[in-house]
Amino acid sequence: MSLQISHAELRQTSLKALEGLGLPYGLAYDVAANIVWLEDRGLPGVRLLAHEIARSDGSVSWRCPELSDNGTAVTLYMREATGLCLAPGAIDCLHERRLVTVPDCRVALLFVAEAARRSPGPPGPGIRIAAGAADAWCKNGEATLSGTFERASVPVILQHGGIMSDGRMTARNPALYRTGFPVQSEIWEIVTTAARRILVPASTRSRGGAGAEVDDSL
Repeated sequence: MSLQISHAELRQTSLKALEGLGLPYGLAYDVAANIVWLEDRGLPGVRLLAHEIARSDGSVSWRCPELSDNGTAVTLYMREATGLCLAPGAIDCLHERRLVTVPDCRVALLFVAEAARRSPGPPGPGIRIAAGAADAWCKNGEATLSGTFERASVPVILQHGGIMSDGRMTARNPALYRTGFPVQSEIWEIVTTAARRILVPASTRSRGGAGAEVDDSL
């Protein structure tokens, strides 16, 4: 069965699920934005998140990745490397260097979302991402995808420049903000279960403070 999930619910529930997995808030916030970016363009953001939740056995072992930097290129290493943890940091590194490599990483599509959201508009060069046999060119909030971005582990290479290649051009779908994002119920249940891990058990005190620190802009 397919559910229609609002933009606010999609982003906030994804954020809570990522925090429930153990990601720091700032990283979880960025990744939740990537999930929404993918869903907004008909790409499987929630499905990728649910897959990583399911294979994580309830949590991820979050730690800073090991980094090798020769002054021109950066290589990121992390046990159980996943785009959930590495995509924002990889783009941070790319802003300082010409090339970033992750030798073996799952859900590379999250690198595309992060790069598209943060790639410069005209006259910037854009960002090129190679992930196994798949390829993407990201610029000004969108991306052109060639090949299939698998969720399995592949080498991921990010670099500045490149030109748009033949492939599927992503495009935001404003109608989804009115109708809601279609998500399979069994997939959404995995995400909401992870999100519930960080909810405080109901009590007089928790009810009294409910909403005091909620950011309604999410």
